Amino acid sequence: MRAELMRTLLTVTLILAASHLACAANNNRLSPEVEAILDKADQIELISLSPERLAEKPKDAFHGWRVLGSTAIKGEDKATALTALRSAIAANEGMVAACFNPRHGIRATQGGKTVDLVICFECMQIEVFIGQERAKGVLTTGAAQPLFNKLLNTAKVPLPEKARE
Repeated sequence: MRAELMRTLLTVTLILAASHLACAANNNRLSPEVEAILDKADQIELISLSPERLAEKPKDAFHGWRVLGSTAIKGEDKATALTALRSAIAANEGMVAACFNPRHGIRATQGGKTVDLVICFECMQIEVFIGQERAKGVLTTGAAQPLFNKLLNTAKVPLPEKARE
């Protein structure tokens, strides 16, 4: 009897976990407002971040993270970077890790509105900000990281240790 109850509880738990992951994957997209700002951005800045947690945040911090450098991306590079980002978000099927050690960021500005993405490819999470207000975050995969690193390297922007992989 007890073994049967345990099997039933395990089955119910697995079903709930699977449905949660499926639901998370279906809702894993940037909001229409964020998408519009990214699409029509006057400027997009790709940012290299230090994942080191600091007791005192620098004045020029990007949502609390130390900026190692940045580069403006335009034209073909902008289109390629946004496509890679969207593909990485779409490819995540609900997988996430417990850390948050962001090494990349994106700032998009359009008509006085700003969207910031704080990206941790290690744990597959993106924190989203519209202006200074935190919005619904999304999950990602590491698929866009090599392109982002290449764009930063080409602009001679330093990368943190682990992002060099």
